[in-house]
Amino acid sequence: MTDEARRPSWSNVRSPLGVVGLFLVVVEAGLGYGLGSTSGNLQVAVFVFMAIFATCVMAGFFYILWHRNWVFYPPSDFSDASVHGYVAAMSSGRRTELAGLLKENVSRVFDDVIRGREQAGSLPDTAEGMQEVLQELRKDTIAQIEVSVLRFDATRLKDDSAARWEEVYDSNMSVRSLLDGILWQLQPFPPYPYGGFWVLKDASSGKIYDDIGPMWARRHDVADDNRSLQEVGITGGMTLEVIPPSVT
Repeated sequence: MTDEARRPSWSNVRSPLGVVGLFLVVVEAGLGYGLGSTSGNLQVAVFVFMAIFATCVMAGFFYILWHRNWVFYPPSDFSDASVHGYVAAMSSGRRTELAGLLKENVSRVFDDVIRGREQAGSLPDTAEGMQEVLQELRKDTIAQIEVSVLRFDATRLKDDSAARWEEVYDSNMSVRSLLDGILWQLQPFPPYPYGGFWVLKDASSGKIYDDIGPMWARRHDVADDNRSLQEVGITGGMTLEVIPPSVT
């Protein structure tokens, strides 16, 4: 089945836009009937209400369209994303705070360094020795933090402060979850499927990830790409550019 056949029509009344449209048709039809059935001051009042109501609805519609347009899309319109992935991406608690990662890594690195020096019998007893240990801790901590995050750069798709962000790297995270999270971060960018309007590129090596997500799933006749990030070669410390395929 082609993408066009699978993609639902906007005329589907069960979509958020369809529900809004049906509501407006019913309300305006009822007010129009009332306008023709009344006269005098009551007719003027109905007309004024119709004008104010239509203006408020239009203003609200364009405000949402500009600031939060993804609410107009039902999960089925994310043609290559599962409902589970859609809900997970919309969840505000999905992302792990980097502060927790920092605390964990600092504690672990400190323990490793001190344990290693204890075993080697070289614990510092002077200010110079302590400074050496602190420098070692600083270097190792920074190295661990660097490989524990993924950096994203979507400035080629959207030019605002949210176009660059970081996430904690989880080697067991599925490709599907990663792509759903990126799509959420790109809002109000329309929910175009991966590979059609945007792809990932490793900023360091220049590698284009053109065989992951829905592209890979279609080729292997499966519903989702549930491979881990480690399996597809996405590792901690990478900077992934989110770019349109035309510039690859």
